[in-house]
Amino acid sequence: MPKNNEGFHETIVIFVKAPEPGLVKTRLARSPYITESDAAKIAEGMLRDTIILSANSGIDSICVGFFPSDKEDYFRAIIDSLRDLINKSINFHLFPQSGNDFDERFESIVKKVLNYGFDQMVILGADLPYMDPKLINLAFSELSAKDCVRKIVIGPAREGGIYLVGITEDFDPEWFTKYNLFRGGIELSQFGMLCKENNIDIALLPPLTDIDIEEDLVSMISFIEVMSYSSNLAHYHFPYFTSHVLKKLKLSVEQLPGETRKRYLKRGNN
Repeated sequence: MPKNNEGFHETIVIFVKAPEPGLVKTRLARSPYITESDAAKIAEGMLRDTIILSANSGIDSICVGFFPSDKEDYFRAIIDSLRDLINKSINFHLFPQSGNDFDERFESIVKKVLNYGFDQMVILGADLPYMDPKLINLAFSELSAKDCVRKIVIGPAREGGIYLVGITEDFDPEWFTKYNLFRGGIELSQFGMLCKENNIDIALLPPLTDIDIEEDLVSMISFIEVMSYSSNLAHYHFPYFTSHVLKKLKLSVEQLPGETRKRYLKRGNN
């Protein structure tokens, strides 16, 4: 694909699977209260919120790196359904993931985005629907800083995971597979090894919890409930679509009697 001539050099990349039962959030579906179909509905709600919060960052361009490769029409339909809620001047570019594992698919998308002409990108998953768009802007500010060092921006998630990666054209996409950045162990440790060996600085954003397992969803449900009562959401994005799905599924949080830190999902009658 040729270099673009739109004059943009920054873009957000949303790295995502089509929210189909059995394909997405399989660990979330291990909960006795969540079916594979429920997990897919939650994933679609989070995808919609991720697109909106990305657009709210003020960026001019958003790339969607999607899987499987035959789902482009689905993702275009999702974007079109949100046009009245976001800046209509934002350019969306859709790129299919290719490869046999997560690192290969990540490599394929970064190569396509760089080849299109973007030289700075902030890469997100679609499982942190309450993230403050200002964190995206902070990541771009770090990448653009005139401090004469090569840099990667990382948003650390729970248990050594990562919810955001910011890179520039100095980043070699083949590093994903060479260092097994997402499949070789603890993600933060893998990126740390990469940066140490290649003299790259790491800029860390505040830690956040993305939604992978039941405990993550328990935390988010409680958080969304409090957000709905708050008059000041200056540091968060209210995940309207995710909240709507959770209410429709009648999911709530209960505490085990006599326990201060034992909370679990509860589902009302449908």
